[in-house]
Amino acid sequence: MADVPEPRSGVVASLDVVALRAIAEGLDATIELVPRIGGYVERDRALFRVLPARHIETGDLQEKVALADERTIDQDPLFAIRLMVDIAIRALSPAINDPTTAVQALDRIGDFLIHVVGRRLDARWTAGAEGRDRLFIRMPTWDDVLELSFSEVRYFGGSSMQVVRKLRSVLEGLLDAAHSQRRPSVENELRLLDRCVEQNFPNVIDRQIVSVADAQGLGGR
Repeated sequence: MADVPEPRSGVVASLDVVALRAIAEGLDATIELVPRIGGYVERDRALFRVLPARHIETGDLQEKVALADERTIDQDPLFAIRLMVDIAIRALSPAINDPTTAVQALDRIGDFLIHVVGRRLDARWTAGAEGRDRLFIRMPTWDDVLELSFSEVRYFGGSSMQVVRKLRSVLEGLLDAAHSQRRPSVENELRLLDRCVEQNFPNVIDRQIVSVADAQGLGGR
């Protein structure tokens, strides 16, 4: 095993998968990207790991990765969610108190999740032409995606009728669309939402109101 350090520091913004796979095939080795895309790599820390160890010009690998000063959405889908979540929780701050904007951010988050609910996530191997795994890239899991999408919005918006009803609408839509392996994680998010409702709405009538799924937050069942 040989580590390839990165002489610069920055956020891993994107990488050339085809070129890296070709390098791995030429070395008859496996190349692992050590940080996640969107992760920060410190100067002289490992950027790649080559297994088994091979002699290689480190610049050949380094030039296949684009570093940036900050995260981008080019190959980092979690950053797109992060931006939407930030909009939602900023709107829910006491200084702003704008749950309608938070609901609109959840529209975009829910749309994104519906598009990825059936797709492969998690760590990913990329095979070469001969069928052998050549490139390993860490990717977010389904649970990672759900946690990022809902945890902070639920925490900061758990006392808002609009937000709670919208969260339930998004989660129930995901539950309908998810295959059997991903349904338990969505069901767990719904249980967390139910617990949030119990804590924030002691009045029985209020709990009945907020326990209704509503795509507009407060606009119709």
